[in-house]
Amino acid sequence: MGKLGDALREARKRKNWSLAQAEGATRIRQQYIVALEKEHFAEFAGESQIRGFLRTYALHLGLDPEEILEYYDEEPRKLSLRPTIPTLRSLSPWSMMNLLILLSIVIIVGAMGLYVASRQSAPPPTPTPTATQVTVIHTTPRYVLEVSLDYEGHRLDATQRLDFANMTEDTLEELVFNVFPNHAEDVFLLKSVSTEQGEGDEEPPQLEYKLNGTSLRVSLPSPLEPEDQTTLFLTFSLDLPRMNPYLQWSNGSLGYSDRMLAAGNWYPALVPYKQGQGWSMFAFHLVGDPYVTEVADYEVEIVAPSQVVVAGSGEEQRFGNRWRYTASEARSFAFTASDEYVVATQQAGHVTVSSYFFPAHERSGSDALVAASEALLAFEELFGPYPYSSYRVAEVDFAGAMEFSGMAFMGDDWYGDHPGGYRSRMVSLLVHEVAHQWWYGSVGNNQAREPWLDEALATYSSMLYYERMHPELVEWWWDVEVESYRPQGQIDRPIYAFMDGRTYLNAVYRRGALFVRDLRDRMGDEEFFAFLRDYYESQTNELSTADDFFGILNRHTAVDISSLREEYFGP
Repeated sequence: MGKLGDALREARKRKNWSLAQAEGATRIRQQYIVALEKEHFAEFAGESQIRGFLRTYALHLGLDPEEILEYYDEEPRKLSLRPTIPTLRSLSPWSMMNLLILLSIVIIVGAMGLYVASRQSAPPPTPTPTATQVTVIHTTPRYVLEVSLDYEGHRLDATQRLDFANMTEDTLEELVFNVFPNHAEDVFLLKSVSTEQGEGDEEPPQLEYKLNGTSLRVSLPSPLEPEDQTTLFLTFSLDLPRMNPYLQWSNGSLGYSDRMLAAGNWYPALVPYKQGQGWSMFAFHLVGDPYVTEVADYEVEIVAPSQVVVAGSGEEQRFGNRWRYTASEARSFAFTASDEYVVATQQAGHVTVSSYFFPAHERSGSDALVAASEALLAFEELFGPYPYSSYRVAEVDFAGAMEFSGMAFMGDDWYGDHPGGYRSRMVSLLVHEVAHQWWYGSVGNNQAREPWLDEALATYSSMLYYERMHPELVEWWWDVEVESYRPQGQIDRPIYAFMDGRTYLNAVYRRGALFVRDLRDRMGDEEFFAFLRDYYESQTNELSTADDFFGILNRHTAVDISSLREEYFGP
């Protein structure tokens, strides 16, 4: 035992704390307290979890956290931490010689065996026809992103490959992207756009493009006919802005603080294309979500400093300081990174749920893990299957929350104000973000022009979670989330009609939830939930519209809802 474990154990004894009392005071489970005091660091998931728990435990014991961390850094036992991937021992020269001799014997014996077999009588081999080269068309756009993360410098350097097939009947002469980070100055720098990568020091041939605000138009070297495909390569960098803890939506999901960085809506993303109409451009706006994307496949590799924990969308693999993510038919790819994250994980059916939080908020982070798991199971039963095998929620230093495919960002203040349990705005908001995996992620929509389609359903889905899992809190939910605000406003206006967040939330989220409630009352539960399941199943991977919503609704009810539409949508 070293001086680190001795210092922790003796400080606990001076407080006359049992292990159970220490767990109650610190919210650190006993198994981890014992592991810290015995310096069994292999019990932990990673470096950041160890350092976070040491800091938290030291503070509660009345010790200097920095001194305790210095003890930890001095301990050779730290090397017993489980490696992320197995490491291979280098062979000595003598072992290498033995290996070469053994290999030579195996080759000689194998050659003799082949010679003997060749002398056996056997029918002559049947000629195998030469395989025809088949060109595989990726009908779904595919993004391949390689990111070098300068954590201390708050900078990303990235290369982006886009494989795109023209699945329309139109001939395309350009590809159009939204570059969301470019709404602010000195954040996004586009370095090159080409159709192929250079070899060695050779510069790839550049394509003509126009970057105007958040709109990037890339001219193709030749027209792209229907069913033809092309590949673009973009290189760019991001100097992340400092996050403002009071901002949400557009200004909240991209930036850094002293203990983390967030990369949401950070890369050039194709805008939707409407056959016969062209590329569906939309302007940036500070209220709401000015992000409209078709589903795509993602392969992302992020190289980060070894002490940094990364949380991203999709299936995760880690190889040392390289984090790899894959996601199929996803609306977006986002990630956060911190050298202070603590990670907790549990299963919710077929889904691995992970919660990333700062050490001071262990109780909130643990409650977020439980609530997200419950919500995933409830919504699968109510709406249909969750399309991925993982879901992540990460604490970030901004005021709101933001949904992405397979994950959500949750603002730090929600964790700090969380009272524990389910009677909590943090839980209610998190469940809203989980619901976006169905209403935004799977069933997409134009969030700039018709934001009510996902926000009203996600808000009402939060109530459905309480109704199903914690019915005693339904009345509380309606009061704190909707009725106390006395919401007003037409619910189907675009984000550009709103200049402040309060008015937008009242109209689109809160009155939107009231509309869905009244719709359910008119239809009855059987028809209402049959409609939601049909809407989810038939519109998955689509960009749904209000016409789609009401068209599918009419398949399930003959009830006249014209008065409801007039009340909530206007004449």
